[in-house]
Amino acid sequence: MNLMANSLNDLILELDYLPKTTFSEDRDMKKINCLFFLMILAVSTLSAFIAKPANHTQLEIIPEKILPSRVEGHLRIETASGIPLAIYSPNYTVSPADPETMARQYLNENQALLRHFQCRLE
Repeated sequence: MNLMANSLNDLILELDYLPKTTFSEDRDMKKINCLFFLMILAVSTLSAFIAKPANHTQLEIIPEKILPSRVEGHLRIETASGIPLAIYSPNYTVSPADPETMARQYLNENQALLRHFQCRLE
């Protein structure tokens, strides 16, 4: 092995071959490249966070008009007509059935409170 290594070193010297960079210079270049890459990554990531958020107006649900209302107990009632706009925590018991049947039972039994007519339910 030693004979082979010596002959290889002699061959390199005869051909006047010298490496262009040493091992430590190569490691230093890798460090510089890595730091440059990390710096670019940091700048691009920060610019993404700093950017103005996109305006998604098409996703907003905007009411057609705001009706004046008042709150009485668990109801929010429209001032002009007296019709409930919302019922909060009704705690109403219906007979077990499919969801549509239970909803119709609630609407039929609370027809006077909700002020709706049977023909509008169909």
